Amino acid sequence: MSGGVPYREWEETYEVFQTTYRFSFRGPVGQPGRWEVAILDLEGVSVIPRRVRGRTVDEARWRAEEVLHTWAAVRRLHAAACRAAARATPGAEVVLNERADELQVELVGCWSLQVPFVAARVDAMDVARTEQEWEAALESHFRAYGVPSGGPGAPG
Repeated sequence: MSGGVPYREWEETYEVFQTTYRFSFRGPVGQPGRWEVAILDLEGVSVIPRRVRGRTVDEARWRAEEVLHTWAAVRRLHAAACRAAARATPGAEVVLNERADELQVELVGCWSLQVPFVAARVDAMDVARTEQEWEAALESHFRAYGVPSGGPGAPG
């Protein structure tokens, strides 16, 4: 916030996918104003590079929740894909591409996929779907569509 304007700060916790994060709020004492929220892990390290902003506290909180939920969903899908690839296509590098409504997982390096794994963004954000379910689906897909590409570390 810019010079001379009194502001207040506080923190709240927010949990998504069984992980707790901290929202660090900062905003003006008087209205109107813009509220900012830094999204941090429990050690205080920023997980989202920019602060999320809103015209009200509630709008800033809502936007921070949406940003964190999306970021965490992409992160956990990538982690599940890496574990599945390590078993099904050893040595492959996982690449996750984000599109407006979907997330696309591909393999590069010594393996490639004949058909990329595609997940609807709304499905990836579903808190009821576990990482183990994603991992099983990805491993099955990698085994069905993974082909050696002849790159460094390619299977025999």
